[in-house]
Amino acid sequence: MSNPSKNALIAAWPKNPSVTLHLMISGGADSMALLYLVSELSILHPQKIIVHHCNHGLNKNSDKWAEFVSKTVATLSLTIQVHRLELDPYHFNESLAREARYEKIERQIKQGDVVMTAHHQDDQVETILIRLSQGTGLLGLEGIRKTRSFGLGTLVRPFLNISKVILRENLKVMNKGFVNDPSNLNLKFLRNFIRHIFIPRLRSCNPEINEKILSIMELARVINSHKRKKLGDLVPKKNEKSWPLPKDHSLLCWQIRFWVNSLGIYGPTTKQLEEFSRQVFNSSNDRQPELKFGRDDPIILKSWGKRIWYLNELEKKHLRGRPNRIASVIKLNIQSKTSKSVRIRSGIFYYETFNVPVNLALWFNPPKKSFFVNENKSLSLSDLANSLVIPPWRRVIDPLILLDDVVVGWGDVKVLKSDDNVQFSWMWIDTY
Repeated sequence: MSNPSKNALIAAWPKNPSVTLHLMISGGADSMALLYLVSELSILHPQKIIVHHCNHGLNKNSDKWAEFVSKTVATLSLTIQVHRLELDPYHFNESLAREARYEKIERQIKQGDVVMTAHHQDDQVETILIRLSQGTGLLGLEGIRKTRSFGLGTLVRPFLNISKVILRENLKVMNKGFVNDPSNLNLKFLRNFIRHIFIPRLRSCNPEINEKILSIMELARVINSHKRKKLGDLVPKKNEKSWPLPKDHSLLCWQIRFWVNSLGIYGPTTKQLEEFSRQVFNSSNDRQPELKFGRDDPIILKSWGKRIWYLNELEKKHLRGRPNRIASVIKLNIQSKTSKSVRIRSGIFYYETFNVPVNLALWFNPPKKSFFVNENKSLSLSDLANSLVIPPWRRVIDPLILLDDVVVGWGDVKVLKSDDNVQFSWMWIDTY
C-alpha cells in the first residue's frame, strides 16, 4: 500500500546528493515521524543529514527532551547539533521562539542546503485561522508556503498536504516514541486554543471544515498571483528604498501590501491604503502624501516624483524635528591613491582617490542657488535635485559633493557617468 507521507518526502528530497539535508526536530510526534521517515529514505537515497534540536530551556524537562532526541539520532547513525536558546520566560511567545530557532539554524546553512520541518495540513489550517483572528488580508490567507529561501539554502515543508492523523500513523506502525510537551495544552496560547477548542467546535458544525478553510487559502493564492502578474516588475523588493508608481490607485494598494508582506510586518488597514492612494493620484506635484502605520516605531512611506519612498530612521528623525538648514562646507584636499572615511554630521563619507590628488567640497544647505555640473552647464539646486531624483527631505541631510567647483554627486547619488574621466570614488552612508 502506498504511504502518502513517504511519497511527499520523496517529492521534496534534495535533487543534489552533495548538499546537506538539515532536519529541525523538537522531539514531538510530527518531527519524530519526519526523522524516522528521512532515516528510512536515506538508505535508498544517500544524503548527508544533520539533525538540529533546539533546547528552549523553559521546561523542567527540556534537558531530558534534548537527551531523548540525541539518543534516538545516535541509534539512527545520524549527526545531531543541540542548540540552547536564550529565551526570556517572562516575555515568551510562539513567534519569538520560532524566530530564535530559525536564526540559530540559519547560521549553519551552506549554499544549496535543504532544511526540512514537519509542518502538516492541520498546522496550515490553524495558521490561517490565527491570521484571520488577527485581521489578516488576502496575503496572510496564503498560509504557510511549502518552500522558501532560508539563508543560503531552502526551507521545505514536505507534509503540508498530509493530515496530522496520517503523519502520526507512521509512528504507530513503527512503534516509535516521542515527547509530549505539556505547553501544547496550555490554552493561553492562541494556537492551542484554536487547535483544542475552536476547530473542534467548527468541525461539529461542518465535518469538512479543514477542506473549506484550505479552499479559501487556494482562492487567496489565485487572487494574489493575479495581482502580482498585473504589477510585474513593479512589485517592490524587500530592501528597496523606493519604487515607481503603478498606473492606478488599486495597484498601489497592492504594491504596498506585497512590500509589507516581504518584511513580515503588520501592514496598514485597507482604509489607510485607499486614502493614501487617493491622495497620491489626486495631489499636485508639489505635495508629498504620507502613509504612517504601526505603533511603537511606525513605518512611514511618502510619495514624491512619481515614486513611493520608505523613510529610514534618520529621515524620520529629521521629519520629527527641525532640520539643520545652516549652510556649511567641508573642504578635503586629498592626495592620490588614498582611501579614508570621514564622519560628517549625520553620515560617513568614504572615499578613495586614484592616480591624481583631488580637491573636494562637501556642501550642506549651500547658499548658492545654482552650480556647474560640467565645465559649460549649470543647474539650479532644485533642477539638479529633481534630475537626480533626490526627494526634498534628503536635500537637507546629504552633502552636495563638488570636485574643483563642479558637482559630481549629491549624497550617494552620482552625477558622473561611468564613461567620464573618474578621478575618485565615494560612498555616503547614513548614521542613525
